[in-house]
Amino acid sequence: MNESERTWYKIKNEDEVYSPSLLIYPERVKVNILRMINMAGDV
Repeated sequence: MNESERTWYKIKNEDEVYSPSLLIYPERVKVNILRMINMAGDV
């Protein structure tokens, strides 16, 4: 696993984010949905 794969969750402006917060990473959501569809196949 390379460095960028380990740190995809880091944010650049973390001092501006209130805590606690719910962070949503749109690209991760998209990839996970595509993986789920791939696993389910044609059902």
